[in-house]
Amino acid sequence: MLNKDTKLIFVSVIGTLLEWAEYSIYGYMAAKIGALFFPQFDAKNALILTFGIFAAGFIARPLGGMVFGHVGDKFGRKQALTISIALMGLATVAIGLLPTYAEIGIYAPLLLLMCRIMQGFAASGEFNGAAIFLIEHAKPQNKNLAGSWVAAAAAAGMVLGAMMVSLVSYDWMPSWAWRLPFWFGALSCFVGIYLRRHISESPEFLSLGQQSQSNQAPIKILLHNNKMAMLQTATIAAFIGIYVYICNIYFTSFLINTVHFSAHQAILIAAFGQALVALGIPLMGKIADHFGGRTMLLLGLIGATTAAPVIFFLGMMHTIGTALCAQALYALFNTMTSAPVFNYLNQLFPTSRRYSGIAIPWSLSMAIFGGTAPIISQYLVGTWQFVAGPAIYVSLSAVTAFIAIISSSLLSSRRLYAS
Repeated sequence: MLNKDTKLIFVSVIGTLLEWAEYSIYGYMAAKIGALFFPQFDAKNALILTFGIFAAGFIARPLGGMVFGHVGDKFGRKQALTISIALMGLATVAIGLLPTYAEIGIYAPLLLLMCRIMQGFAASGEFNGAAIFLIEHAKPQNKNLAGSWVAAAAAAGMVLGAMMVSLVSYDWMPSWAWRLPFWFGALSCFVGIYLRRHISESPEFLSLGQQSQSNQAPIKILLHNNKMAMLQTATIAAFIGIYVYICNIYFTSFLINTVHFSAHQAILIAAFGQALVALGIPLMGKIADHFGGRTMLLLGLIGATTAAPVIFFLGMMHTIGTALCAQALYALFNTMTSAPVFNYLNQLFPTSRRYSGIAIPWSLSMAIFGGTAPIISQYLVGTWQFVAGPAIYVSLSAVTAFIAIISSSLLSSRRLYAS
C-alpha cells in the first residue's frame, strides 16, 4: 500500500505524465505526420507545416491559462486539474481517429489543427496547476522536491511518448499503427480522472476561505501588483520551452533529416535524454531544498547557455555515442532548471492569485516562444542552412531569463534599502 504522501504525488502527477506523453507523441512523430497530412509537399516543407501545426497548438495556451487560472484561484486547484485532463483526453483520441489527407484531402490537416489547439488549451491547466497543488501540500523543507515531481513526470511522459512512437515506427507495423499512441494516451487520461476523484484540495487554497471567491479580476490585479513576477515567469517559461523543444524534440528531427540517423535511432536517443531528466529532477529538487532553489536555477541557466552549441556539435559528429552524450548534457541543465523552477515561481505570487499569476504568463510565453521553437529551428537549418542557429537561440533565451531573475533581485534589494 502507498502511504498518504506517495499516493498524493502519484495521483497529482499522473495527469502531467499522460498529457506530456500525448503532447510529445506529435513532436516525435513529426516526420510521419507530415507524410500523412501533407503528402503534396516535399519532406522539408511537409516537416515545416507539421511543426507549424505544432506551434498552432500553443495559440490556445494563453486563453487556457486565463480560464484555468481563474478556475484554479476561484474554485480550487483540483477542479482545474480535472477539467484540463478531461479535455486533453478528448483531443488526443480525436487525433487518433482522424482520416488522413489521402482520405479527405485538405480537411485532414484542418481537423488536425483543431485537435492540436484543443490540446494546447487543455495543457495550460495541467502542468503549472499540478506543481502548485503539490507545493501547497508540501512541508516547508520539501517544497522544491514537491515541485520537481511534476517536472519529472513531464520528462517521464516524454520518454513514454518516445517509446510508443519508436515501437510503431518499425517497418513490420501496420500502416495504421501511428494511431495507437494517441488511443493509448486518451484512455490513460480517463484513468487519471478516475484516480483524482478522491484527492483532497490544497490546504493553502482552503485556508483562504471566502477570499478566493471575491477575486473576480485576477488579471487586472496581477498587472497592477505583480508585473515583475509575471515578467520573470514569462522569461523562464520561454527558456524552458525553447530549451526542451529544440534540444530534445527538434533534435530528433535534426538527427533524422540533417545528420541522417534512422528514425528509430533518433527517437531512442531523445528518449535516453528525457529518461535522464526524469530520474535526475527529483535528486536536483532534494539538493535545491538544501542549498537553495534560486541558486540552482541560476547555475542551470548559465550552464545551458554554454551547453546548447555543444549539444548540436556532438549531434553533428554522426555517432550514437556522441549523440547520447549530447542528450546527457541536455539532461544535466534541464534538471538544474526544472527542479527548482516551480517553487521559485510559487514564491513570487500570493496564494489567492498564484494559479493565474503563473499560468497566464507561462502559457503566453510558451505560445510565443516554446511552440514556435521547432519551426524556427527547421527554418534556420533546412532553409537557411544555418546549423548553429537553434543553439544560439537557446543560449539567448537562457541569458534573457538569467538577466530577468538578477534584475528583479536587484530591484527588490533597492526597494528594501530605500524603505
